[in-house]
Amino acid sequence: MSRMTTFDLSDWEWEAIKRFGQGVGLSHWDIDLAESALWIAASEYQQLNISEYLRNLDQMAEGVRTTIGDEHEPRRVLEILGGQLFDASGFRGNRERYDEARNSYLNEVIDRRLGIPITLSVVYLEVGWRLGLPLEGVGFPGHFLVKWEERNDLVVDPFNGGRMLCREDCAAMLNQVSDGKVEFGDHFLKPSNKRQILGRMLGNLRNIYLERNDFHRLLRMSELRQRLNPGTRMETRDRALVLYRMDRLTEAYQGLRAYMNEPESGDDLERLKACLGEIRKQISVRN
Repeated sequence: MSRMTTFDLSDWEWEAIKRFGQGVGLSHWDIDLAESALWIAASEYQQLNISEYLRNLDQMAEGVRTTIGDEHEPRRVLEILGGQLFDASGFRGNRERYDEARNSYLNEVIDRRLGIPITLSVVYLEVGWRLGLPLEGVGFPGHFLVKWEERNDLVVDPFNGGRMLCREDCAAMLNQVSDGKVEFGDHFLKPSNKRQILGRMLGNLRNIYLERNDFHRLLRMSELRQRLNPGTRMETRDRALVLYRMDRLTEAYQGLRAYMNEPESGDDLERLKACLGEIRKQISVRN
């Protein structure tokens, strides 16, 4: 069976997936975060002009550069960057429709000036990197932050207007997220590399489409995630389960068998065995 027949993805979707895979096939140091995020968006938005959005980020950076001038003190530089992005340019967190898929596509975030913590952080990082600032993304529990490299006292919350956070603020945030069950430590401010940031973006989109039972886009997210982290077995399982829900029984059966034949099949083996049996039964009835 051909790839197109199997997954019902269009030629332009496959092209975006391929180009994404080429970009993330490099070491995480060499991945272009903005371009890779825009190839994710290109898998949703046909004929997306990626160069135009990259130029947009360039222009934002030039505007900030003029405002920063000769300022070098890190805290002041971050305050100026935040002021330009969130006050002057109007970027803000989309609290009203937080789970909207458009918040996770970088082109939409740039166009609408609306996003969630991770996509607003990508904009913040990309503008800062264009200015030569040593910024890092931080995959904080339940949130995403940015910090000055190796400075846990210089943390920024792009979702909340670029608010500067001290260590105590971060501890309070974790306390709220965990209902006081987790003690804060500096390891929660460990930087995320570009591959991890892209993985978190794809994970957010996967969860949105899973909630909507949007199987077509779930399969597309699976293809993108496999190219980001080749050989990830969980994607084999997840794809098979989506195919099962799409009533593509033969493909689902083959995928689950492939997953379960691996030496380490996880703690869901019994559940999947039952699912495999049900698929086999349905296939036999139809034949």
